Amino acid sequence: MKKILGILALAAAGGLAACDGNSLLPAAPVADPADPVVDPVADPNDGGIGGDPDLPPGTASPTPDDGIFRVEEGGDAQTFFYDSSTDEFTVDNLPFDAVGPQPPGATGDRYVRVTAAPAIGTLDPDGIPGNRRIAVYQNADGLNAYKLVYGTSASGDTSFAIVRSSSYLDYGPGGFIYERNNDVVIPDGGTANYDGEYAGVRIFDNDGGIELTEGLIAIEVDFEDFNVGGAIQGFMTNRVAYDPEDATSFIALNDLILNTGEFSSAGEFGGTANSYDGASNDVVESGQYFGLLSGADAGEMVGMIVITSENEGPAGGSIQETGGFLATTP
Repeated sequence: MKKILGILALAAAGGLAACDGNSLLPAAPVADPADPVVDPVADPNDGGIGGDPDLPPGTASPTPDDGIFRVEEGGDAQTFFYDSSTDEFTVDNLPFDAVGPQPPGATGDRYVRVTAAPAIGTLDPDGIPGNRRIAVYQNADGLNAYKLVYGTSASGDTSFAIVRSSSYLDYGPGGFIYERNNDVVIPDGGTANYDGEYAGVRIFDNDGGIELTEGLIAIEVDFEDFNVGGAIQGFMTNRVAYDPEDATSFIALNDLILNTGEFSSAGEFGGTANSYDGASNDVVESGQYFGLLSGADAGEMVGMIVITSENEGPAGGSIQETGGFLATTP
């Protein structure tokens, strides 16, 4: 078990997956190298792009030369650990998510892989069955039920994790993190297209319950415009939601538009997101997206999307969807 940036741990061979990307786990446990530990609350008001407080808190004074992490503002989950030898997470500071003793050295409660949720993984962007970089976990025991969605890139340089509960009539406790582990080299000009995958969780205010979501994402980056660093926009298609306990019925969701935003010299980006009714063009969902560019020529990215909509079901209230995406250039 190891701890990266005081928040999230990844398996040594590219996070969840081996370097060839054909499985979610290495064939055998891999030794975890030592990593620096940074206090995640050293600067809770730092927001990334120009210190914008609308972006999540995390790394103080981000630069293109270093790793960066961002966490949900006001999120309850304080630490996410991943143990590559057992394929389990431990998560700290969520109420009633476990009973009994935890593994030696753990600072949270156990979350195990959900192998009976096959729908996460059906939208393989490269057409290779099982070549997903995203998996679902749930707490092993406890009075309240939680789901955790974890994704990591083939390189292991970018990753995200989200945890939410189905046991509350309001949105309830949870949290998320996204991060890059290395630097980014941003091109001096030109444009780039990114394609990738998205997965997340929908929870319901005034209703309880939980759904998993997934989709395919396409993002365009203009490295020349906007003085702060560049411009970014995109969209998500093939969006579906489903009950994680019975992954046989899928609800088609609207395509999501990532409106034009901008990114900083450190490779952090953000903007607003909306979906629209196809008949009336009225806004159905609204929220924000934010993320990080990473690698040589900014060849990959990780991001988070948080959107809300009205719940048109009999319970009323609202729906919140929180999801992460991983995307790369061709």
